[in-house]
Amino acid sequence: MEYDMIERLAKDGIMQAICMVNRFHEEVVGCKNQRVTEMQNVEGLMSHAMVIKAEAEKMLIQYKATGESAYLRGHLIGEELSELLEAFASGDETRVLDALGDLLYVILGTAVSTELPLAAAFIEIHKSNMTKRRQASDPDGARVRVKGEGYQPPDLERVLDESRIIPF
Repeated sequence: MEYDMIERLAKDGIMQAICMVNRFHEEVVGCKNQRVTEMQNVEGLMSHAMVIKAEAEKMLIQYKATGESAYLRGHLIGEELSELLEAFASGDETRVLDALGDLLYVILGTAVSTELPLAAAFIEIHKSNMTKRRQASDPDGARVRVKGEGYQPPDLERVLDESRIIPF
């Protein structure tokens, strides 16, 4: 398969995932989109970024000591997450987009390196999330905490079992 075709398929897949998450935001979360340049609380974001960065450094030290790849993956995710928080604090959309792209790439790389079926898990989690309901008492309306009567938890054991089936 040509690289252009692979690139187009990947872009289409990511766009479909974004559409699914957007649907969750519209139907369940009901939260208003906020531009990066409208973000506040720089001190809080930077404080969180520093804590995450320190933990990520500990994981890197642990990886160097043990060679366990879980520590390396944790370090990479923590490092990219701290960069995202710093980018939010700066209000720089380009830096936020770069950090989001890097974080997504590292998360996908973690799924690849652990051979976990992330695409199937994402779909299962989305189906579960669509059964949640917004909590009316949430002061800022940004969190979905009430699972409600119709809530269906994601069946990730099934997803794992199905990923281990060897086709004949």
